[in-house]
Amino acid sequence: MAKRFPNSKHFLTYRHSLRSYASILYLRLSDAFQIFLRGKEIEHHNIVTDMMLKKEVTYRPVATNGLPKDSNMVADVTIGFVKDAKFHIDVQGFNVYHRNRLIKPFWRVWTAAGSGGRGVIGVLEANFIEPAHDKQDFERTTLLARLEARLIQMQKDYWSGNAHRIGYVGARSFRSPETGRENSPEGSPGAQPSPGHSGKDYPKQRNAGKSYSASSKKSGKTSTPFSCQQAEKSARTKRSAGSILHGLPDTSDDSDSEFVNTPSLSSKSHILNAHRKYFQNENTSLATPASNGTTEKERSITKSQLAEPNARSNVDGHSIDDHEPVIKQLRDENASLKERLLIVEEATSQELVMERDKVKSLTERLEDLQRQLDTANKEQEALIDIFSEERSRRDEEEENLRQKLKEASNTIQELLLEKSNAGRKGQKV
Repeated sequence: MAKRFPNSKHFLTYRHSLRSYASILYLRLSDAFQIFLRGKEIEHHNIVTDMMLKKEVTYRPVATNGLPKDSNMVADVTIGFVKDAKFHIDVQGFNVYHRNRLIKPFWRVWTAAGSGGRGVIGVLEANFIEPAHDKQDFERTTLLARLEARLIQMQKDYWSGNAHRIGYVGARSFRSPETGRENSPEGSPGAQPSPGHSGKDYPKQRNAGKSYSASSKKSGKTSTPFSCQQAEKSARTKRSAGSILHGLPDTSDDSDSEFVNTPSLSSKSHILNAHRKYFQNENTSLATPASNGTTEKERSITKSQLAEPNARSNVDGHSIDDHEPVIKQLRDENASLKERLLIVEEATSQELVMERDKVKSLTERLEDLQRQLDTANKEQEALIDIFSEERSRRDEEEENLRQKLKEASNTIQELLLEKSNAGRKGQKV
């Protein structure tokens, strides 16, 4: 099989051929470095030469706590299809090197149920991951897990965008979050007709959209169809009405600027009146489409209605004095909270005084113990001095006695010598 697919030879033979494995063992080789096996030189091989439709991606891992950010925290990934991928052989994986040495050959990170990822190979040098002691794998760390997840995503993205180029069909479509339409991985520039419309109606709709955009450009207005504007206005009206019924301001992202400020309790009634009038104006404007100038006029009228002094009555005609019990209850709760706060402050101050006295007593005791320790150290030093003087005096006496003993022994030896000499002289006479 390796003879049929020469560009995939190293993937097919590296497990049982030492020569094949040694040829891809190093990412780069110097001119003075050679490898010999059974007397024959091993030719260095770079997997990048077996790729087509190559793509380079730079991966910068996120540094964990305590890990310094340096220039080695980056990996240049070269990804592409093996040149034999058009034959749909199951060849895939990443050659991961660490400091120019191969650690994981053809690392298969994505195991798809079908033919996903088939033919995609890659090469990268990850110096920021620590290899195992036997140089056959990496230590299972967070950095390795993140790298594996990123390689899976790279392979999936590359496969979805280029699988059709080598004969694979049925690539999954994805839904665009902005338009809500399904697009193919190739990304066609024109809009496609939806399944619910026939092919005959689609050109008419597209021509109608073009004519509407042309007319809107001539009149100096936006190119958004009126139906979209009407739907947006009705949605804003419903959200504003719901928020007002619950006594809350309208805080939606697409709300008008005059409805963003939060109304206070005293000004809620006239804001309700103004909103009711505004909704009536909106309903009339939705019934008969108007230009942008009319809309701006209605907004200015609404702002002027909001500024009218009508703060003493609400929609039902009740006075604001009806809220007096609530205000009184809030004041009572505020007073009770203040009393509890005073009690807590007194208790805290008493505990603080007690802790302060305790710290003071402990400090005095510590100082007393320190003085006692200093006195004991001085006494110990005095005793050491006395003992040293006594020892020196004893050594001197011992030395004197030894000297006297030596002199006495010398005198005895001299006397014995004289006695023996005198005896010899007497015998001769």
